[in-house]
Amino acid sequence: MLIRWDLDSVTCTTGVATTSVQQAGAEGVSFTPDAGQTITCTFVNDADESQLMVTKHVANVAADYAWSAQITVTPDPSGASPVTVSGTGPADDTATFTDLVLNQQYTINEIDPGDGWSASELECTYLGSVHADEDPNVDGYQITITEPGSAITCELTNTANSGQIELTKSVAGLSPAADWSFDFELATGDPVMSTDSVTVSKAQPATVLTDLLPGETYHLNEVVPAGWSSDIACTVTSADGTTTMSSGPWTIQPGDSITCEAVNTADPGELTISKSVVDVADDLDWSFEFELAAGDPVMSTDSVTLDKAQPAQTVTDLLPGETYTLAEVVPAGWSSDIACTVTSADGTTTMSSGPWTIQPGDSIDCDVINTAKSGELMVAKQIDARSDQSWEFSFTIDPVPAGADATQTITGVGPSTETIQWTGLTPGVSYRVTEADPGPRWVSTDQGCMVIPARGGASSLIAHAGDGVNVAPGDHIACGFANTARGDLSIDKSIGEIIRLGGSRIKVSYTIVVTSDSAFVEPYHIDDVLRFGQGITVLSTSVTSGDAGINPAWNGMTSTELTNGQQNLAPSGRHTYTVSVEASVSATSRDESRDCVLAVGETGTGLANSAQLTYDNGVDEDDACGAAPSSARRLPRTGSEAAPLMGIGFAAIIAGGFLLLISRRRRRESDC
Repeated sequence: MLIRWDLDSVTCTTGVATTSVQQAGAEGVSFTPDAGQTITCTFVNDADESQLMVTKHVANVAADYAWSAQITVTPDPSGASPVTVSGTGPADDTATFTDLVLNQQYTINEIDPGDGWSASELECTYLGSVHADEDPNVDGYQITITEPGSAITCELTNTANSGQIELTKSVAGLSPAADWSFDFELATGDPVMSTDSVTVSKAQPATVLTDLLPGETYHLNEVVPAGWSSDIACTVTSADGTTTMSSGPWTIQPGDSITCEAVNTADPGELTISKSVVDVADDLDWSFEFELAAGDPVMSTDSVTLDKAQPAQTVTDLLPGETYTLAEVVPAGWSSDIACTVTSADGTTTMSSGPWTIQPGDSIDCDVINTAKSGELMVAKQIDARSDQSWEFSFTIDPVPAGADATQTITGVGPSTETIQWTGLTPGVSYRVTEADPGPRWVSTDQGCMVIPARGGASSLIAHAGDGVNVAPGDHIACGFANTARGDLSIDKSIGEIIRLGGSRIKVSYTIVVTSDSAFVEPYHIDDVLRFGQGITVLSTSVTSGDAGINPAWNGMTSTELTNGQQNLAPSGRHTYTVSVEASVSATSRDESRDCVLAVGETGTGLANSAQLTYDNGVDEDDACGAAPSSARRLPRTGSEAAPLMGIGFAAIIAGGFLLLISRRRRRESDC
């Protein structure tokens, strides 16, 4: 048997011969063949699995710096990928992958260790020699198992990039011609293990400290000479580009770059401005600009911004001997009051709002109070109605301005434009104006608001007054509402031709017309009831309309809703329906049952048909009736059994009372 191969099984067949064959599995097979006998044996061999070991080395880190990385192999027969290797300080760790199979190409990768690291190329040894990447154009390192039971060993080194500090020095409050020099101490370790000195000067105001060991802690301190104040601000830029503000101490991460700016000021004066506002909502956001002018006459001007998030600010670096003037840029809608106290270096105080000639060590504190002007809101109401139509509309503001009524009502007759107004609106508050429901006879439109700012500039639009309007100091807000009176729908029913179909059978048709005088789409539905006289039996019914949906179940008796649910009629629109009914007139029917005169005790008469129109503004009804012919009367037959009744002549109709059309109309409307 070959080394690194296993005999998995042996299977033999003896054909038709009688010689027995002893199967021995992985140990082989034994048999004694008969003369001329054919024995066929199949041997199955398995290759021994191989393994991969990847060793990760880490360099240029502090002794207590903890690190970790992940190694992957694809495909991964053992399911272990990725494997995490880790350690502390300059060290190494090995990831092992087993069950690698013969003739399979594997891809080895290190998951990106992150910015700030430099990684060497993966170097692998296989079958006693260095093995080159089989496909350098593909990500990772490619290697194929060519021998069973073999081992691949790979090594990879990650070196942490050193950190650095860039220190920049500037001075203020000193003559431009003067020379200066400052010392800094860079301490290493926590606790401190060593200290290095760094000097910056007018000739060399910036320096770069390199080779900071990742994982080590560093402190940068300035040795501040008497007569100077120092301010240092540092930004730590990580290897991935993210920044944080920190003046230390810093535990260096791979690739960190720290930029420090140190400013030294000689005996400056300072000005503190504190801002407060009144007559506004607590959550109003506000901001004010100040101008600090230097010199007399003015040589330069600086701007200072105070807002709700930063209501106070101190202006430092006021040069002794210089004259300063503070002025507020007061926006429209505000008034301002300023009071300042000057505290000298010896502690004496004076009240002065400037201009000030600064003495060494002067400290000036100014309190500025701004009072906001209230806003106002006007509602313009447009009413579109008939000249004799009375109306009443109410509007409510929320929240309610101090001293005002929440709701105001306007009344009148006919078309008009009216206004109402609220004053004393608190800046910073969002006010909503809503109209009370005017009822179904009116269509109300919230036309939104225009905000006219006190500060000037373009007005802003709010789509709906009900959405709320935020008030700024001194704002004027104009909101518009329009109400239009809705019109009515009417129904008109007429009876058409009555046709005798032969024998006792007749056919009658009705036309129903729904008309709108409204300027809006109006929903409606129709109920239609057949109220035929006694002895007249409905045989079939049908309804057609090219304008609206029809209820297919309508029969005028047990199912009376003619329309298929709610229908919508366009402004000034018209819907037409045609109703057809076939009926049988009994020979025993009485003239009184067919005459379209509803007597006491009768529930129907003739070919009576009643329609009721129901819509938002009310109900309208109309009836139509035709006198039913006696079944005893026989019309001369023509080519069709359906002969128009009008064909017998107008005189015959009048004489026999054959056709009597009656139309009755009623309307019920809701109160306006």
